[in-house]
Amino acid sequence: MIGQILRKDWRLLWPLVALVTLIQGCLEWAWYRYGFFGEDRAARELVGPLSLAWYAGICSLAIAVVQQDAVPSLDQDWLIRPLRRTDLLAAKLLFIVAAVCLPMLALDVARSLATGFAPAASLEEAIVKEAIVALWLLVPVAALSALASTLTELMILGAALIGIYAVTLSLSALIGGSGSCPTCDTGIVWLEQLMQHVGVLLGAGVILAFQYLRRWTRWSRALAVLGVLALVLVRLPWNLAFAAQSWLSPAPGAAASVEIAFDPQRPVALRDATPAGRPPTAGQAARAWLAGDIDAAARYLKRRDPRNAPLRIDLPVRISGLAAEELVLVDRSQLQLFEADGVRGDALYRGVNAGALEQQRGSTFGPTLGEQAVYVPARAYRLAADRSVRLRLLYSLTLMRLASERRIAALNGELRATDIGRCATKLSEDRLSIALRCQKLGPQPYCFGATLFGPRGRHDPEVLECESNYRPNLPGYVNVLQFYGVNVPVRDEFGLARYPIEVGELGQSYLLIKVYAARDHFKRTLVVPRIRLSLAAGR
Repeated sequence: MIGQILRKDWRLLWPLVALVTLIQGCLEWAWYRYGFFGEDRAARELVGPLSLAWYAGICSLAIAVVQQDAVPSLDQDWLIRPLRRTDLLAAKLLFIVAAVCLPMLALDVARSLATGFAPAASLEEAIVKEAIVALWLLVPVAALSALASTLTELMILGAALIGIYAVTLSLSALIGGSGSCPTCDTGIVWLEQLMQHVGVLLGAGVILAFQYLRRWTRWSRALAVLGVLALVLVRLPWNLAFAAQSWLSPAPGAAASVEIAFDPQRPVALRDATPAGRPPTAGQAARAWLAGDIDAAARYLKRRDPRNAPLRIDLPVRISGLAAEELVLVDRSQLQLFEADGVRGDALYRGVNAGALEQQRGSTFGPTLGEQAVYVPARAYRLAADRSVRLRLLYSLTLMRLASERRIAALNGELRATDIGRCATKLSEDRLSIALRCQKLGPQPYCFGATLFGPRGRHDPEVLECESNYRPNLPGYVNVLQFYGVNVPVRDEFGLARYPIEVGELGQSYLLIKVYAARDHFKRTLVVPRIRLSLAAGR
């Protein structure tokens, strides 16, 4: 009976299948013609709309095939025909795979081969990508469509779930602030995203089982609501997430010699961290909220009151144990304040520190000197003002080490390598920078730098791009290739900075590309025994 159901759905839906396949082909053509720099204007303009059309098309196809035999409905012929519901479910899932995933698999492999990548690697990445699309997108969409008897009912149900999600997310962010999502905006957020995707897939599987085996529509809808609430309220604790990431370290213990310590020989700077210029408006907060950045909206509202301005402390630090080709990324730092002379162990303040740690690269000339920015919230500063406190920073860090070096011509250069993919360079139209763009099968580098070398060994400062994202090889929904790049400046538009390499020498110059890989995820603690929180007194 599975084959008969497939043939029936194909006779009814083949025009939609043809349209979705056409959209998939046009999208792959647009990505191919886009190239490295988007030279083809038509392709550049079409990538965005075609991506949206692709999402809408494949989701509509998954909905349509399920709605052909709506489970909650009472007027479907499968209720009186001798059909097993397991056959019906298997036919629907097989149709989705055949109509969406197989054509996209062939198109992804064709574009990857046309771009110049190996057949085996292209097929492997395309299979992983289509599996992700099927499991993380199409199966949940099919489960959602199985909850409604008509398209109108499905639209109302979908709108209700979106509304519940939006309200719950807003309340969670406004009440909990940044603490409502400990891993967000960090390189470890992929663990939470993976947990959410697995949860959605399991929930979709339960809903499909409830509907096709028992027709428990009310229970299934209640489960969908609980799943939406869980997406917002169930968060991965930071310590658990970082412990899992540390367990996945390629070289556990590689950072054993790395230490971060307070440098008492250099001065501590304290200053008001009130932003310069006019305070943020309520309109900015509203726009941030509408854009989905609830934390930014809350910060805008708080910054409107000068009394909420935090105190900034610039701590001199010394980083030791780093080799010349190593650097450290700060994934998260937590601030704790205690009474310096107190015997009680209770902290005056505990929270996430938003300040950055500067100069995190190793050196052959001894320990690296840098500054750690510490932001003390206004309420904590008022509690500890004009008092001596003990400050403690708890670091969650990642050790990066040079993995490979490649050279590419500064002007119109091309490079092909397995570790960085296919890269090209081009001088910008304003002749202010060199654009380095790369395409790669598999995960892109977390950190990569580019240094412009000219004649006689002269070189410009290195441009380093680090994106804290330790996600393993999980391709995106739309594109099987990963895009990344950096702009290397060669001339200052305002003439304030001078670069050793002149624009006229770029024809004899090259870019040295350095790729850094994560080696170890580890924790360290920095302690300042005594500091006086007073703008007038300094340290």
